[in-house]
Amino acid sequence: MRTTLPPGVLLLLLALCGSASAAPAQDNYAACNGGNDHAGIISACSWILDRGDGESVSNRKNAFFYRGLAYQVTDRLDQAIDDYHKALALDAAFGPAIQNLTVGLNSRASAALDHGDSGGALAAYDESIRLNPKNAVTFGNRAVVHLRRDELGLAVADCMESAALDPKYILARDVCGRAYLAQHDYANAVTAFTQAFVLDPHFSDGEPLSMADALKQAQAALAPPTGATVPAGGGPPSAGPPEVRVALVIGNSHYAAVGALPNPQRDADLVAAALRQDGFTSVVTVDDLSRQAFVAVLRDFEAKADKADWAVVYYAGHGLEIGGVNYLVPVDARLESDRDVPDEAIPLDRILSAVSGAGKLRLIVLDACRNNPFLAQMKRTSAERSVGRGLARVEPDQATLIAYSAKDGSTAEDGDGGDSPFAAALAKRFVEPDVEINKVFREVREDVLKETGRRQEPFVYGSLPPTDFYFTTGKAH
Repeated sequence: MRTTLPPGVLLLLLALCGSASAAPAQDNYAACNGGNDHAGIISACSWILDRGDGESVSNRKNAFFYRGLAYQVTDRLDQAIDDYHKALALDAAFGPAIQNLTVGLNSRASAALDHGDSGGALAAYDESIRLNPKNAVTFGNRAVVHLRRDELGLAVADCMESAALDPKYILARDVCGRAYLAQHDYANAVTAFTQAFVLDPHFSDGEPLSMADALKQAQAALAPPTGATVPAGGGPPSAGPPEVRVALVIGNSHYAAVGALPNPQRDADLVAAALRQDGFTSVVTVDDLSRQAFVAVLRDFEAKADKADWAVVYYAGHGLEIGGVNYLVPVDARLESDRDVPDEAIPLDRILSAVSGAGKLRLIVLDACRNNPFLAQMKRTSAERSVGRGLARVEPDQATLIAYSAKDGSTAEDGDGGDSPFAAALAKRFVEPDVEINKVFREVREDVLKETGRRQEPFVYGSLPPTDFYFTTGKAH
């Protein structure tokens, strides 16, 4: 006998059947969305991801993120990092994934260091900084790796960036102090260690030489020997207080938006070594400066220049001229349009301002006239805004010299060897005793003309007062 159910009962049975089939799906969505059951999260999120395009982008993004988090908590770091990357591929601005991926990459870097793989650690920190360029801890940690690899210029650049992002991050000050100490830049080492002690006098980074002992070592090296005589007044040596000479040496090689330059870091190291040989009080060497780090380094340097007799800045890297204004290019610049240049680059006037406080001599040396790939890709927004080949002519005030590696409007060569012809000539001539500075640069000009078959002509702009200035003399300092 056939029984006919009332319509309401039939609907109820259909609803119950539908609920039964939908329940596992709803359970998976709920289980994937965080919690402490990490195995359950991985299983539920994997079920969602296995549905592929049958799921919304939002659901897949969240599933990759929460599964990555569960992998990370259960020490499956590579799988976690892979899932965070996949979440970001679906939403490049997904903040939680960026934050957790940064943590994961830093953990990968730490693990690489534990296995003696400093290159792997640097690669992980590089990726972490690309994703989150405002993390002071990551810059500080990368500075430690550079310090261990004896890449002192890179260590200083990273610790300066870290300190600029977080002035109270003590590791940045400590690493800067140790990098300066290794560079024999004892004045800056004392400053950095003193700043670290103000933050925490009991800080320990596990290095064999404690921070207190490192500070004592820098202070002892900085103290002049009793009864020593040094050059005074820019001329031949005579008795009197030591002349304070400070230098900032910058080598920008690895640009994010264009190909790397082969020589600036080597050139910077070469010139810095010559200035140290000349007995400069302080020579700060920094590499691969972002715009923020560039500004921080200049602020730090101008405070030293204000108390110095000589202030010298050497820059190797990309430079350009827009509308008659010269700019130096940080490594994070994109310069997609000519209007981006004032926002992303450093005007030469900023360098002039940094050295302006020196009492006797202000010198800027620009090895920045190479063929510039930014110009080819840059969008021009105004026919009135000229874009020059090389740097534009300048006329600095009295007691200031600006030396170009190539005459205004022309370009410089990197050379066939390990160093550019200009840097090699500078390093050679800077250490020759008893040669007045104007003759030094005349000799540099002739060296470069000869080395390049007269294709490249260095040029010096500005003038000095009627006083002889010597980088070094034949007498002991």
